[in-house]
Amino acid sequence: MSAHLALVPTSASSAKSSASLPRYLYRRGSTYYFKRKIPADCTAAFPQCQGTLWRSLGTDLLEKARVLLAVENTEFELTVATHRKAHARQRLTQASMASNLGRRQHGISEAEPSSGASHHVELLKDIEASLAQLRALVVPGSQAQVDGQARRAPAIPHQAGQSAKGGSTRDTRPTMLHLFEDWKLKQTRERSIAAVESVVMDFRKLHGPLAVEAITRQHARAFRDQLIERQLGVRTIENRIGYLSTLFRHGQREIVEHLALNPFENMAIQSVTVARPPKERRAYELAELNQLYGSRLYTEGHRPKGQARDAAYWAPLLGPFLGSRIEEVAQLRTADIQRVNGVWCVRICNLAEDQNVKNIGSFRRVPLHEEMIRCGFLAHVAAQVSAGHDRVFPSLSNDNIHGTWSNALGKWFGRYLDTIGLDDPRVDYHSFRYTFRQQCSLCGIDNEVRDALTGHWVSNSDAGRTYMKAENRQYPFPKLVEAMKLLRYDELRISHLHVEEPLRGVEVLLG
Repeated sequence: MSAHLALVPTSASSAKSSASLPRYLYRRGSTYYFKRKIPADCTAAFPQCQGTLWRSLGTDLLEKARVLLAVENTEFELTVATHRKAHARQRLTQASMASNLGRRQHGISEAEPSSGASHHVELLKDIEASLAQLRALVVPGSQAQVDGQARRAPAIPHQAGQSAKGGSTRDTRPTMLHLFEDWKLKQTRERSIAAVESVVMDFRKLHGPLAVEAITRQHARAFRDQLIERQLGVRTIENRIGYLSTLFRHGQREIVEHLALNPFENMAIQSVTVARPPKERRAYELAELNQLYGSRLYTEGHRPKGQARDAAYWAPLLGPFLGSRIEEVAQLRTADIQRVNGVWCVRICNLAEDQNVKNIGSFRRVPLHEEMIRCGFLAHVAAQVSAGHDRVFPSLSNDNIHGTWSNALGKWFGRYLDTIGLDDPRVDYHSFRYTFRQQCSLCGIDNEVRDALTGHWVSNSDAGRTYMKAENRQYPFPKLVEAMKLLRYDELRISHLHVEEPLRGVEVLLG
């Protein structure tokens, strides 16, 4: 697993022989090399190189080179990110010093804000956001320190494997990143790969690029304690420790066979009390809903990759008009979109083996709001039937530890809200239920009818109803239809989502 720095001139023959290799991987003779152009603003981070970094991977085996290539590429990105972050902080410090000096010269209090400093604060925020996209996980202790009096470039850490005088100084023993890249070659599920990679990078951020054989039980406990401090759930902590344990076992079989102890195994989690503050959800403001429905998801045709792609458009749009839980929406089958006495409705039920409802009152039929018909929801369902799907959102899967259809959808939606500026932790998908209930009250819908629409209605007026099946123990449907006609959001701007043929293909839903 050794890798050595080498300054190797390019040649036509080497370029030709490397034409079919992965990006940044080259071969000279029998040895593979990592080659990458250094960004113009980061040359100081690679003092031994002149515009391009060449690094020998120390192997003539392609599969082994692929693993080392991935590690080198990640280390390169981290070095670039660290360098840029340090210089951003230096520019901010210099701007603040210059601003303070100017204020002192003009007799202005340093407590007063400076437009120049504010500009640099915004610049730093932009740079920080860009670094986050590059997984800029800075190793503790490696951040450059700026000498406020010297006004000179900060000391940027050399790239791992380099020294100021040349040669290779990096510990070349395998790290958890090496184990991950080797393990990844044998995996097929992108979600699993992404989840494990995130944990590996979190571990690296805490402890740095530790050699696998240097990882102790103390390192594992420190990582566990950090997860606890982040107030993650017990199951989540168990999963993340389990990912690292799995990688370590893989490494013991394939790379570091001489290690007998797995420091991540049998890590006590259940005995630790994880205090999680209650989440105080709230309803959406109408301005926030307009911000959501005016975002790229609804104006630019944006769709996420992965499981959420089919439901991403419709689930948030149905929220304020259906008032359902996210799992109730995610598990919908095309047979649950029905017409009762000429009125289209959504059946929330547990009639299929893979469907669930929260309680007795959750089994219900909710009349489909006219706005959702105008937006083409029935046309969407009809298209799924025509395509041979029996589920409204066929890309969703319940193949996860919770066995829920909404697992990926809920995680995606939380991230998407953050990207469009709706980052209040009190709003999530469940907030649509709060919005629905609140709007029902504002529109004069009786509380009992509102509870029936949201799945909270259970009547004790008739003892015989206790023995009825949930499908027959229903609130009078005509009252629900009249209530849904009263529900409106006059200030909600979604007319741009109306379609020309809202009932296209709907005849297939009628059998």
